[in-house]
Amino acid sequence: MTMLSLRALLAVLVPVLSLAAQSNGVSGLDCRISNLGEILAAGRTGTYPNGLNGLGGATTICNIGTVQVDWYRAMDPRHPFIATIVARESDGRMVQISDRSYVKHGFTSTNTQITNCGTCQNPGTGDKLGLYCTDTYSASLNANSYYLAPPDEVDPFLGTWNPVGSHFDRGEPDVGSPANRDGVRSLTNSQVTAMGPIAHRVKVSDQDLVVGGARFYYQAFYVITGELEAVRGNSLASREFTSRWDSGLGRFVFTVQGATQEGTVLARWTGATVTSAANGADDGRYYVAVKVSGPVAGLYHYEFAIQNRDNRRGANGLRIPICSAAEVRNVGFRDVDALAANDWSFTREGGDLVFRTSDNPLLWNTIYNVWFDSDAAPASAPLVLEQHGAGPGAATVSVASQAPLELANLGVGPGCGAPAPRLYAAGNPARALLGNQSFGLVLDGVAGGAACVVLLGHPGSLALGGGCTAWLDLQQTMLAVPITAGGSGVGLLALPVPNSATLEGTALATQGCELQSGGAWLGQLDFSNGLKVRVGSNLPGCP
Repeated sequence: MTMLSLRALLAVLVPVLSLAAQSNGVSGLDCRISNLGEILAAGRTGTYPNGLNGLGGATTICNIGTVQVDWYRAMDPRHPFIATIVARESDGRMVQISDRSYVKHGFTSTNTQITNCGTCQNPGTGDKLGLYCTDTYSASLNANSYYLAPPDEVDPFLGTWNPVGSHFDRGEPDVGSPANRDGVRSLTNSQVTAMGPIAHRVKVSDQDLVVGGARFYYQAFYVITGELEAVRGNSLASREFTSRWDSGLGRFVFTVQGATQEGTVLARWTGATVTSAANGADDGRYYVAVKVSGPVAGLYHYEFAIQNRDNRRGANGLRIPICSAAEVRNVGFRDVDALAANDWSFTREGGDLVFRTSDNPLLWNTIYNVWFDSDAAPASAPLVLEQHGAGPGAATVSVASQAPLELANLGVGPGCGAPAPRLYAAGNPARALLGNQSFGLVLDGVAGGAACVVLLGHPGSLALGGGCTAWLDLQQTMLAVPITAGGSGVGLLALPVPNSATLEGTALATQGCELQSGGAWLGQLDFSNGLKVRVGSNLPGCP
């Protein structure tokens, strides 16, 4: 086949493959990351502590399959691609602190023998990775911009790349027609040098590397043409490192620690639960990590981190189910840039919390975060990721996770005052299960030592004036229990729940009042929010 006909074939074949299911899957192809070595600050711009760093990490891959793996140099598309993420765990959150950087194009396997890979069957050529052989790229090689190209050029699901019209073909700056579409490499080392010290490397700011008490990780993912989706979990791995600014060297010094761990870096997140799903046999995998804490002052805190490992279409929406009557506060979103204008929007649509974008999808090799507080406790439920690009495959991917779907204590309306007191449930657990002797109510946000009353009765509502509403039926039997707030402005009413089956399924309306000179009602009282306490041990999650 002539060079011209090969280029023509690639220009036609690669886009066609990208529209099919994993039609190029190779049975027996299986590579495992056996080690992640040093991480290096290969270049930087700016003055510490407001600079930007270009990083690279050393990677070693092992062929544990039953077939040799193509390892040709670009412009031949038959080689692996290495994608890297730098992540940080701090303040209860795991985030990507690197940009969506360019990916490394592999070249020339060394076919090395190492202990944890078996006996290398050297194929006698660097164009193949032999059975039980390894190949290592140093941190400096993985940070060499001569071998880095945009991730959008790679189909991460099929592991394919079209060299015609690619970054390597065009050069930087673009060499122009016809050389920028002839399938011959135009990018040169002199062009790369002119780009500057951090061009296309894994970029991390100084500020993201000096967070006290943080734990840092880098993750590498080998995209290998034809590797079946079901065996890619070991082509992804992470390693922890420490970060230190060295003023004498004028750069950061990183020290790896602990072992290389297979799988998503999200599995490193302390206390989080990680699940995943792919779009059937048509597209790649997402990981969803969730961490729920609380309740604190009646609210649970939800943290989600979503990673697109190799889904080529990307996600432009996330739906999290929630009880329709649940409260939601302090909603947040984080991506990998500093542009507030493209942050995902947040709405409530029926029984879902919906995060969505039109122009900032979660693309492969990227982690986005969302978080919020809710008075509903977590329960097992599927989250739905909406696909961004055109098919094939389903329009959504469902991933098992946790969501706010257990609402034991229902907020029924706001209080009044400046500020209004807050009433919420307490105990272990903070719900009126039959026989729960620890259950009680907390009235918070009142004056230290204030005289207060907690009203208990039947649900109802009556506008009292002054912006105040009684969230109880004042015509029904009602109990008013006096309490005195402590010096910190918090009052506690113990309400142990009898272990009586007759209480199953009942509800108790509650509301707190603070005797306050200049209060919102008649200049005497401030009212808390109304709280409907659901009593019983066999209640449906949502009222």
